[in-house]
Amino acid sequence: MIRQIRRESGLKQVELASRSGIHSSVLSAYEHGTRQPAVAALARIARAAGLEVRVGPAAERMEMVRAGEILVQVLDLA
Repeated sequence: MIRQIRRESGLKQVELASRSGIHSSVLSAYEHGTRQPAVAALARIARAAGLEVRVGPAAERMEMVRAGEILVQVLDLA
């Protein structure tokens, strides 16, 4: 998903890492599936690629988990 976002944005991995404030080795690990990004990291990556991500405040932890799942699905569609 992150690789697809990056490729569609036309950015090189180093550029996206720099724009998102995430080390390029970490971004590479996300792209290869050896690490899983937190929702906040996904949002930073999406913003750096020119996408807008909105997640509202959650009252409970389960709502936050669900918000993360929805975010992943939205980013898959981007």
